[in-house]
Parts: sequence; structure tokens; C-alpha cells
Amino acid sequence: MAAKVPALELRWLFAERNKCAEKSEMMIAGVDKNETNRQNKAEKRKASEAAVKLNKKKKCEEEEIRRLEQQDQDILLGEQLLCEEYDSVTDDADNTFTPTYNLLKEEEENSIRFVDWLLNEKLGELSHLVTRYLNRPKLKRNMIPVLNAAKASLRRGVSPAATADITSGFLKDLIAAGILQPEMSYLACDPSKIERARKTVMSNAREIDQSRYMGEKLVGIGYDGRKDKHTRAMVTDSCGNTKMRMVKEERVSVSEEPTGRYLSHFVPDEPTYPEKPALKVAQSLYDIIVKHNSLDSIRYLAGDSTNCNTGWKAGSHAHLEKLLGRKLFWGICNIHTHELPLRHLIRILDGPTVSDVGFSGDVCSLLKDVSEMPYNPKFERMPEGEDLQPIPENIVKNMATDQKVSYKLVNALKAGELPPELQEVMCGPPNHARWLTTGERIIFMWTRKHGLSGHNLKVLRLLVKFCLEFYFKIYFDIKVKHHIEDAPYHLLSQIRILKTQPKIDRDAVTFYIRKGAWYSHPECLLLSLLASSDSSDRYFAVDQILKLRGMNEYGDTSVRDRVTPKINLSATSLKTLISWKTGQVAEPVFTCALPKKDIESFRETPYQVPKFSCHTQSTERCVKLVTEAAAAVAGPESREGYIRAQIQHREMMPVFLTKKDILCTFD
Repeated sequence: MAAKVPALELRWLFAERNKCAEKSEMMIAGVDKNETNRQNKAEKRKASEAAVKLNKKKKCEEEEIRRLEQQDQDILLGEQLLCEEYDSVTDDADNTFTPTYNLLKEEEENSIRFVDWLLNEKLGELSHLVTRYLNRPKLKRNMIPVLNAAKASLRRGVSPAATADITSGFLKDLIAAGILQPEMSYLACDPSKIERARKTVMSNAREIDQSRYMGEKLVGIGYDGRKDKHTRAMVTDSCGNTKMRMVKEERVSVSEEPTGRYLSHFVPDEPTYPEKPALKVAQSLYDIIVKHNSLDSIRYLAGDSTNCNTGWKAGSHAHLEKLLGRKLFWGICNIHTHELPLRHLIRILDGPTVSDVGFSGDVCSLLKDVSEMPYNPKFERMPEGEDLQPIPENIVKNMATDQKVSYKLVNALKAGELPPELQEVMCGPPNHARWLTTGERIIFMWTRKHGLSGHNLKVLRLLVKFCLEFYFKIYFDIKVKHHIEDAPYHLLSQIRILKTQPKIDRDAVTFYIRKGAWYSHPECLLLSLLASSDSSDRYFAVDQILKLRGMNEYGDTSVRDRVTPKINLSATSLKTLISWKTGQVAEPVFTCALPKKDIESFRETPYQVPKFSCHTQSTERCVKLVTEAAAAVAGPESREGYIRAQIQHREMMPVFLTKKDILCTFD
């Protein structure tokens, strides 16, 4: 304590504690006049110094302003002298000279540059204090919303920077051609402007679709999932910063059927034990149906044949039926189930797959290089089997490239002559998710110098024969006759053609034909029989339905176990395809609401089945849209806007091949 308190203070404290009555050795007196005078003088001195500095600064600024005013007067005087000289010259001339716009513009720019140079020379860093008061024209801003350019960039998958570069380049061409004046260069776009316009377009697209389909009830939906590692998302790192990253995410795309238009998409919630992913998918589908107020109108549910979808106990289809409290018509993709026989025939004859695109066998491992093999003009003709469905040339021309090439290749191999345009064709890449290109490459390799012999050549021959007579025959049957009432007949065609194949093929694929016979269910067969042109088929179907109903006026729509029955491989008609045992037969959901009188009328007139498709290629197109959107923008709302903006632009201009196509879009 003694080391911190001053000695004088300690003496005063001691005196205070030992004083007698009011008196003390050290008593507090009045103001310390000497100290007070000293401090007052110091404050006056500081104030005087500050006033001197302020006056000096004001004098410097006044001198600088007078100097600048004098310079401005000198510049004006010089300009007046130049004008007088110019007037004297033009007065003496025989013809009056009128300067062009470009010349005046150039003179104005030269004057501005000269003034800027002069101010920088005289004032240096202080030149901006003067230039901001000069009466110069302000730089114009581009206030055009550029929504059409933004919508086109979304349709074509072009980045904002590329779109801005292209639009600004076209502006330069217009100025260079003299269509626009050079001062219109302010209309150039930057990436930020395009990005803002894209956000506006996506927001407007969501609102337009919401108002367009408001109140429209759903009759059928299709769904398909895809797990993609190229999904753009905003991710928060360990420091709390949010950054754009590419992540792996599973998304389910939903289409409206039978139109096939994009409806929605969602990311399924993570299941908690003992829940399964199929339940979460069904719950999300149920939410979409509720959102569209379609609980009482939904009748059709389409999807592929994976166990997650079609399990009769715990598949997404079964879960959704339980949530709705009634049955639906299961539209299982016929093309997807038709790929199973080819896939497993390759596995048994040649070897299993080793990756997403590769094969382990000696024959199919060559498929990746088939386009580089030289053409063999002496390839063996293979005319056996039924002919493909005749398709008009104008429809073939508009088919997808791989479908069109496959159709022409099959006909060429049957004829034994390959047209020149097919001899050097580039086949699509193999993909184990879709086996069309694999079949295409197998039959194309038959026309090349592949170098196979012995057992491997025999395997190739078996695969080519199966593709020509079975796979592509049924594939194009499905493409041409693609409604749900046609699907059971494709199963009959599979059974019929299978009988003509070698025993090794029959043994390899029979199990998978049975497994994929989703349209052999009594609900599907009765629907096809009611729509048949054969009256005996219709009589059989009507009798079966009336037998099921008994005394009830309407059909039973309650949930049932949707188990695929065992098919008869000797069947030649739909009536003999299954056993029709009591307790295993169910009425189609489409006819359950019809009274018995209407059912009886189908004996004379075929039933008009709703035009739903037996494959899910429309849903797969929606999957492609969602995948592209997920790689371009982040967040479900942005993806929705991106997709709907693309669709609206495609509706406005389906194709863009000639100038006529774009001129039709101008108001």
C-alpha cells in the first residue's frame, strides 16, 4: 500500500486519523491558484495553435480555388479564340462545313481527355475535387430486363457469363453495321445482369405453372428416382461459411399421366429404423397428391420394376395404396422389364458386367470398340424371325438416334445388305441402366471384322439372333403399341418367340420373363379383354367381373395383395395365360365405379381404356430435366424454376432449325 500511495497523501491520512476535534496538521484549504493559472495558460496556448492551423488551411484552399478559377478562365478564353479563328475561316470559305456526328463525338472525347490530363498535372490526387463539378454527361445504364435472353440461356444450358458475352457480341455487330449508334454501347450485358434476369424468369415460371394447373386434379402419376453425385448445393463448412459444392443426392422425379408433363420432384426423407426408403417415397407421393387435391381422382401409378417400387408387401406402390385406402392400377415399365432377359442372357453366355458400362466376357468386352472395327461386306445374313412393326419413314426420322439406327440395322441384317450410311455409323455408348445401345452394338458388331472364332463366335451368333428375333422385335412392338391394354399382348409375343429360340436361350431367360410378367395380373388381363375386338374375349371378361361383384352393384376398390400370378408358357391367348383361380382375380380399378348395366354393355361394344402408357419414358425425360437442373442451380425452388422455365420456352419454340422457327415467337 505504501509503495502505491504518494507520501503526501499518507501524511494527510495520518493527520486526519490523529486530529483533535476539527483541527488537523494538514487541513484542506481553498483553490490552488498557482496550479489553476498554469492549467488555464496551457489550454489557451493549445486553442491559439489550433486557430492558427485552421486559418492557414483556409488560406491554402482559397488560393487553390482562385488558381483553378483562373485556369478555367484561361481555358474558356482559349476556346473562344479557337472559335473565332474557326468562324473567320468558315466565313471566307465558299461552302459551309457541317461536322459529322462522329467528328463531334471525337472532339468531345479529346476535350475531356485534355481536361483530365491537365487537372492531373496540376492537382494530382486532388483532381477529383474538380471533375465531379464538371457538367459531363453521365454514363447511361442498361435497364432492359433481358428476360428472353435469360430464358433462352436456361433452355440451352448456357452459363450467365456465356450468355452475356454472346448478347454483347451481337450488340457490337449491330453497332459495327451502323444499325445502332456507338453511344448505344451501354446496352451491353454483364453476367450479373443475366443472373438476375434468370432468377426473375425462374420465379415467374413457377408462378405461371402454379396458376395454370391450379384446381386441376390428377388421374395418374409416374415416378422414378436417381442418385446423382453432380448435385449443386449450398454447404456450410466447419467455420460456418456457406459455399457452393457438388454433392451426392437422391431425387425422385414425378410426371403427370397420361400427358407425361413434368409435375414435381423431391428428395426423400431419411428413414428411421425400422422404416424403409420405400415408405418415405410413398409418403412424399401422397403429399403431392394431397397438394393437388386428388385423393379421390388418382387411379394410375407408374414406375419401374425395382423391388423398392413393386414389392407387394413393402414397396412404394403398396405403401401408397395403404395411405390412400384403396387400390391403384400399377403401370410397370414394359421396356424396363423387357431388358431383363437380354441382360441375364449376356451374363450367362458371356460373363457378368464389371462396371457401369463394362463387361467381363470375351465377346461383350469388345463392344466399347465396335465403332473402330472395319466393315465386313461379307457378313452373314440372318433372315429368321418375325419382321419388325412397320413404322412410317417420317416417324423413324423423328425417333431418337439410337432407336432409329437400331431399327434400320435390324432390317439391314435381315436383308443381308448394309446401306452406306449405316456402315460407318457411331453407336451410342453402352449403359447398364438402359440396354438399347448394348443390343445395338451387338448386332452392329456382326457386320464388322471382329476377329472372333470358335466358342466366342458361337456366343456372338446366339446374342445377335436373340437381339434380332426377340429383343428388338418386342422393343418396337412396345414403342408402337404402348398403351396399357396392349401390354399383356406383348407378354404373349415374348412367350411365342421364346419357343423359337435355342434351348440354351430359353433356359437362361424363362425365369426373368416370368419375373417381369407384371401385366399378367388379372386386373391387366381383364382390361385388355374388355377392350378386345373379339366378342368372345369381352364376354369372358364381363362374366369374370360380374362373378367377382356377386350381389354388389359396383366393384371392390379396397387394397389387395398385388401378387403376380404364375403364367402359362403354353398359352396362346390372354384367357389361357393364367389359371383364373377364385380369390386371385381382382377387377380393374377403372371399371369399379361403373354399374353392372355399363359392364354388361361391353359384351357388344369394346371398353375404351384410358390412354395410359405401359412404359415410363415420359417420366425418364422428367428425370433428365431434374438432373440437368440439379447440376446448374442449388435448392429445390431454384430447380423447380429452372425446369419450368425450360419447359415454357420449349412450348414457345419446340425446335430451332431455321429462322422461321424463331420468327414465329415474335409478337
